[in-house]
Amino acid sequence: MKYHESALSLVERQETALRSGMYGEEEEEVGPEAFLLGPFGEGEDGDLEEDDDDEPSDYYEGDDEHAEWSDGELPTIETSGQHTGTRRPSAHVETPRGFVADFRARTFDRVDVVETVDPGLKRDRLELANMRLCEGQFRPYHNKVTHGQITSMAIHPTETKALIYAGDDDGHLALFEAPGETMELGYPSPIVDLFKPHSDTVWCTKIHPGKPTSVFTASQDGTIQEFDIETELSFKRFWPRRRNQTGGSTWLDMAPMDTNTLYWTEARGNRGMDGVFGMYDMRTPRNDAREWSIGYVAPMTSCSLYPPEPHYFATASGRLYTEVWDLRRMDTTQPPRPVAQRPSALGLEHATFNAEGHLATLSIENKVRVYDFKSFFSEEQEPNRARSPFEDGAPAPPSFFPTAVIEHSLQFSGVSDRMMRCVRPHWHPAPRSSGQKFCIPNRDGFVDIFNAKGDHLAQLGGHGISDIPIVSVFHPTNNWVAGGTSNGDIALWM
Repeated sequence: MKYHESALSLVERQETALRSGMYGEEEEEVGPEAFLLGPFGEGEDGDLEEDDDDEPSDYYEGDDEHAEWSDGELPTIETSGQHTGTRRPSAHVETPRGFVADFRARTFDRVDVVETVDPGLKRDRLELANMRLCEGQFRPYHNKVTHGQITSMAIHPTETKALIYAGDDDGHLALFEAPGETMELGYPSPIVDLFKPHSDTVWCTKIHPGKPTSVFTASQDGTIQEFDIETELSFKRFWPRRRNQTGGSTWLDMAPMDTNTLYWTEARGNRGMDGVFGMYDMRTPRNDAREWSIGYVAPMTSCSLYPPEPHYFATASGRLYTEVWDLRRMDTTQPPRPVAQRPSALGLEHATFNAEGHLATLSIENKVRVYDFKSFFSEEQEPNRARSPFEDGAPAPPSFFPTAVIEHSLQFSGVSDRMMRCVRPHWHPAPRSSGQKFCIPNRDGFVDIFNAKGDHLAQLGGHGISDIPIVSVFHPTNNWVAGGTSNGDIALWM
């Protein structure tokens, strides 16, 4: 791909600034708030005051064909929360081809962090404010891992460097190995390996914390594969009895303490409108798999186990309900019955539990809802939950209400409705601080981070990202976020 000359000159100047700043001997150590203040300083009375000598200026000057960068302040490498959207290119100059510049209007910036009143919330926001797009170690617009669209991602639990596995819409599984945090000058290129375990879209990619040497993938071709990281071989773990019976595996989950049992959702029947939930112990014959039809002529898009008690699980589908089920009360000979359900104005794209009982759902009506099931799963609430459908007089499933509702636009330009299934919230599996939080892309090219109360914690962006991220995931323990784009590139914030 040929990049605009002015964009290349910016990259060279950024690299020069990075060498002098990151590796200089006289670099001054600063606290997290220093990254947030930018052109603002603090007055004698402690209030923020604007520095008149550092007025925002246009990045571009000149005409379309010979756009040059201003000789004023050298644009610095962006950090989350650093840019306020005040700097914009001149109206008559096009953005260099191959770049998504970070000049879109942010909905959350450094001012929101600095002006936070609640001390706990401000501490959480400051912690995430230091996350930077890793363009000093490798250039984001060179991180192409596949020629297709990234549809699912997972980050390996190792903490020495970022190992990212990404599935695409053509059945590929790509390994992206980013350089470590400590390195010499020279900007080493990331390592990229490409495999093809499937023949169709990879909707889900999982790495079990108890089995970090394997990557599990669920695909539109109806199979679930286990990819061995050490041998680089893929093994088929589950497949439909007849190929023409399935519309594809749509999601996959595993219990935290069980590395042998797969739980998945599948689309079957006419046009894949019959949603199926399945459970299979990989140590047993394929015919021993248990399956339940719970979609009721609606496509099943995801399932999520409740980690502390994995016999509870939630499902999302086009049935206009968020539903929670109990495996102990399900039998393959009788129609299953949810223990709780909540109607939705439109169909659901995704539902996911975290370790503390919060359920985040994403609906087509452009809203993320967070439910608190911690008390619902307690022993005191056992009488209030729906009994088995085989018991006489079983009550209707109790409804539940969201503790947070977040407006989140899903109208991504240039992305098909089928690919919109890739946009989903992802909880931090085991946050060491700042509490429970999840990340989700937005249509303006950023990745948002919210806590379980619905508070906005950070908005990740930066220069050089080649396209809008539509998939985002957390590292299992660190505050690292990876984003995958529709053109096969990966962005990483650390």
